[in-house]
Amino acid sequence: MTSADQVVEFDLCLASAREGDSDAFGLLWKRFHTKLTAYARRLDPIDYDDIVSETWIGVHSAVARFYGSEEDFEAFLRSICRRRAVDSWRRKRRIGWEELAEDRPQSAEPTPEEAISSLEDLRYVKELIGRLPKRQRAIVTCRYLYQLSYAEAAVFCGSKEGSLRIANHRALENLARYADQVFDPDGVGSSIRGGRG
Repeated sequence: MTSADQVVEFDLCLASAREGDSDAFGLLWKRFHTKLTAYARRLDPIDYDDIVSETWIGVHSAVARFYGSEEDFEAFLRSICRRRAVDSWRRKRRIGWEELAEDRPQSAEPTPEEAISSLEDLRYVKELIGRLPKRQRAIVTCRYLYQLSYAEAAVFCGSKEGSLRIANHRALENLARYADQVFDPDGVGSSIRGGRG
């Protein structure tokens, strides 16, 4: 079978699956399941089977709205799979901000993490995170909103753990600087502390 035939076969199969044809959806499953399983295993070597099952359930619900090439479909599968992996990690962890705060030693100067968690208005948190470069925004979201470990966040972000730790540190420094600008726009507090300008 030529690559052109494969494209036609995929397009016909996808069109039928969008119309609710379970046999066509089964062919999609057969074509992509092995790759999807390998990808899920990299994201979560323990619970990858559950993640793959939940991914296919999500694909079944969303396939009627999907239009694109075979490569687009693979990206669509990976995207759903990543979200299901994050859901799985979050279910395993279930750690709230309060529990994290109890485990941290108290200090006179709040850490950037404490500053973020103590902001009263979620709008400010979103604004601060929204100012970060895209990669730093993804890392902060993984670490502090999804509460992933460095190793899990590195897999999710497609990065090495050491590199992610450095980027996370820079992101927190940026957030602390942005918080200073929001809550102390004249820089009075920073100059008194002799800190960031």
